[in-house]
Amino acid sequence: MLTLLAALFVLAPGCAGKPVPTMNAYYQVGQRAETTREMLTVISPERTDSYPNGSVLGALTSGDIKAPAGLDFVIIEATVINVGQSSFGISPKDFVITDSEGHKWPQSKYLGKHPYPSQKVGPGFSANGHIVFAVPQGIGGFEVSCIMYGTPTVLAVWTLPF
Repeated sequence: MLTLLAALFVLAPGCAGKPVPTMNAYYQVGQRAETTREMLTVISPERTDSYPNGSVLGALTSGDIKAPAGLDFVIIEATVINVGQSSFGISPKDFVITDSEGHKWPQSKYLGKHPYPSQKVGPGFSANGHIVFAVPQGIGGFEVSCIMYGTPTVLAVWTLPF
């Protein structure tokens, strides 16, 4: 029985041939999640009703990006390091935010300085940037998560302080 369970954890197939996370691993902000392929850290979260526009025009006009009525922005900064032997793709869409009742909230296009990239990360290289979500005002208990491939395949979950 133990061998069967071990095989399920290592070989669990997912949709479109991608592995399904074999376990959830929980972290505090600033803690690094690791697999054989990548190290990922949610560095800093912020909850706000606006953030500075990162465009040249925004810098000249002091125009802020405002959250829609009844919503706040949750902005996270994340860093990924490729510790594996081959390149892999990253995207802000890899991240999901969930509230204490399990509702998932949408990402917004981050228009500030230094957005999290959509790109390939080669062995030994890293990437860093910001990701923004629109969440209702007055609710909390947020977690941000990302599937990390490698051995094991993990759903890494960071508990946010709000």
